[in-house]
Amino acid sequence: MRRQDQRSRFDLAKAYKKQTPRIETDYARRGLQDSGLRNLALAESAAGFDRQRAERQTQLSEALFNLAAQRMGLYGQFAGSRFEDLLGATSSRAETAAKIREALG
Repeated sequence: MRRQDQRSRFDLAKAYKKQTPRIETDYARRGLQDSGLRNLALAESAAGFDRQRAERQTQLSEALFNLAAQRMGLYGQFAGSRFEDLLGATSSRAETAAKIREALG
């Protein structure tokens, strides 16, 4: 999961780095390199990049949380089964001890 997340973040950053010079070129071609429109386009591009990066981080966090919760559930099942095994063994020992006491007495 982490490797896939790192790969997608790398691809996202690479796409953003390619997009920024395109915006600069497009606005320079139109003679708007010093305009507020160029700054707005760059800000929107950066906001979109940050939004996608945050969504991917949230998805990774949720996936890791779900994995941890699943693992804890499995540990609980394992511990419960071990407790039942030990309780069953203790009960059978108690019954055997009672039978021995009865036979001796």
